[in-house]
Amino acid sequence: MVKQWILLVIGYWSMFEVTGDLPSNTTQSMQWLSEIIIDPFDFIVAAFLFLIGISSYGMVLSDLIKRRTSSAVHTSLLSISYVVSLITLYTMNALVVLFTLLCLFIYGMLSLSQSRLDKTKRRQEGVE
Repeated sequence: MVKQWILLVIGYWSMFEVTGDLPSNTTQSMQWLSEIIIDPFDFIVAAFLFLIGISSYGMVLSDLIKRRTSSAVHTSLLSISYVVSLITLYTMNALVVLFTLLCLFIYGMLSLSQSRLDKTKRRQEGVE
C-alpha cells in the first residue's frame, strides 16, 4: 500500500524534473537542441528521469488495473491522485505528458498481454 504511494511520488518528481528541463515550444526547442550538442549531460539526466517516471507511473497503473490495493477507499484516492498528478504535469508541459501517456498505454498493453500469457501457461501446466 505504501509502495504505490512512494512510486507515485517518485514518478511525479521525475516527470516534474523532466517537464522543467524539456522545452514546450519550437523557439525553445532550437536552443535546447544546440545545448544538447554542446553539453549532452542534461539530456542524459532528463532521459534517465523520464524512464524512472514512466516505470513508476506504469507500476502504479498496473497495480490499479490488477486491483492489488487493500480497500476501495485506497484505490479511489490513488486513482484520483494519479489523474491529478498527470493533469498538473500537463499544465507544465503538454508535449511531455502526451508522450508519457503514449508510453504508459504501450506499457499497459504489454503488461496485460504478458499476464494473459502467464495465465495460459499456468493453465497448460495444470496449475489452475
